[in-house]
Amino acid sequence: MISPLLAPRLTRPRRAARSAFTLVELLVVIAVIALIAGLAVPAIEPMMKGSKLTTASDNVKFNMAAWRQQAIAENSPIEIRFLRYVDPTVPGQREAYRGYQAGRFRQKRSDGGGGDFVFDPIGNVQKLPDGIVFSSQELMSSLLTSEKVREGSHEFLVEGQDQLPFKSFSFRPDGSTELPKRAGDAWFVTIVQERDDETANTNPDNFVTLQIDAFNGSVRSYTR
Repeated sequence: MISPLLAPRLTRPRRAARSAFTLVELLVVIAVIALIAGLAVPAIEPMMKGSKLTTASDNVKFNMAAWRQQAIAENSPIEIRFLRYVDPTVPGQREAYRGYQAGRFRQKRSDGGGGDFVFDPIGNVQKLPDGIVFSSQELMSSLLTSEKVREGSHEFLVEGQDQLPFKSFSFRPDGSTELPKRAGDAWFVTIVQERDDETANTNPDNFVTLQIDAFNGSVRSYTR
């Protein structure tokens, strides 16, 4: 007979203790998350908008430098056009300077052997990000508002807009521009949020100004 002291003890396995959030605890967590999000969004929004402006200005500056070098390499002038149009992909938009394009001029041959010079685009139209435009305010963009800058009508089909108003300047084969170089002339274009341009805000919270040196064609950026 086995001693009761030596007999194995049979015990029921214990159920693991369960822990769960109560409704009150869940509501508290949700409230904390909402509070943090409410505090973070106002701080993040300007950063995101500033990032779009910086990206857009970097692209414009890079393309300008590339086209200037191309004019030097090809020993031929290259014209830069700032295009004003309505983006058909975004409902409710107004006409604004939303894109830009470079091109050369080539002579269109006719039967008589001569012909007019026509604009020959280099690549596609470069568009600014949604909600970003080149400012059309006089104090913000002298390149787009001065009567001394060349203007015209650009043939390009954008949902029925086959003639787009533009302002332009050219890089010469030596890298300079044909922009007037008289005392007091300063040539710049500013990239802003569309709502700031629409309300004619000349002191927006965020903007990037690109200044073009008429003598050597270099482009400098100033950010706020």
